[in-house]
Amino acid sequence: MQKIYKNLIFTLIIALALLILAIVISFFISRFLPGDPVLAYLPEGPIDWNEYEAMREQLGLNQPLIIQFFLFAFRMLSGDWGRSLSLARGLPVQSLISVTLPRTLDLIMLPLIIGLFLGLILGKFSVKTRSKLGNRSIQIISLIGFAFPIFLLAMLFQFFLGYVFPIFPGTGYKSIAYPDPPLVTGFRAIDSLLSGQWYLLTDYLYHLVLPWITLTISITVFTIIIVRSYLINQLNQIEDGETRSIVPFTFQVGLGFAIIFAFLMVTETFFGFYGIGQLLLNALYYADYYVINGVLFLISISFVLLITISLLLFILYGKVKNQSLSKQLSISQMDNEVKLT
Repeated sequence: MQKIYKNLIFTLIIALALLILAIVISFFISRFLPGDPVLAYLPEGPIDWNEYEAMREQLGLNQPLIIQFFLFAFRMLSGDWGRSLSLARGLPVQSLISVTLPRTLDLIMLPLIIGLFLGLILGKFSVKTRSKLGNRSIQIISLIGFAFPIFLLAMLFQFFLGYVFPIFPGTGYKSIAYPDPPLVTGFRAIDSLLSGQWYLLTDYLYHLVLPWITLTISITVFTIIIVRSYLINQLNQIEDGETRSIVPFTFQVGLGFAIIFAFLMVTETFFGFYGIGQLLLNALYYADYYVINGVLFLISISFVLLITISLLLFILYGKVKNQSLSKQLSISQMDNEVKLT
């Protein structure tokens, strides 16, 4: 029980440290890179310097640096991420994110579920199977797949299934002639259903097929490799009499998050899906530091939540497994006592 409490404290410390680190990095990006945040709050044209100074005071930019940091942290945690400097001058960063985030979630959720499910099953099978052929086959296929860059996979699907044999659209998230459904949730599929415009839904899903296939293959292959590595490491620890460590697990979750997000950015770029990844790339290109801040902070929050939930599940799994082993041991002891009597 004491070990569980230690692991819970360790989880909370990691989550808090990552959150503070995300805020600190965002603060230094906004303060020490080129660009004046005040200009995003002023109308275009000649600058009214009285209005400029009043806005600086309102944003707390005349305060000492430490006060600025705490004000900045409060605004970030409360959802005030500033306004765009160049991509959409004066538009709140949250507005840009609210448009692009639903597309990203539409793009990643199904491949993530299928990829993790298949990867877990195949990875576990390749470690536990007694068939050398099955083990070797999965291992070789996964290594070849991982060595095959996702951008090349996207290009091949796009070229052959989008242009040579135009079965699916090669780019974009909708047909040019099709309008957007009335905005309700921000999710195009749901909004199309709510408005009764089924043709918009089918068109949207039709455009998602190639990106979904690309992401599903990449996530499945990556998950197989991670699961194999983790299970083999656990078997080695059992043979050596060691206990399971929470640190390698945390590292693997973090690595998985980073690589899957990289997969997502590449897929959005090649298939012309303007989601969070594309928003971040455009913000970097146009040096829109407040959009960069908002997107990076959103990614950081997602990462912190993922790490926290994963570690809690890891701890709960360990507790349930230990209780199961203890129960089996007690039953075995009772059986032995019955036999002796």
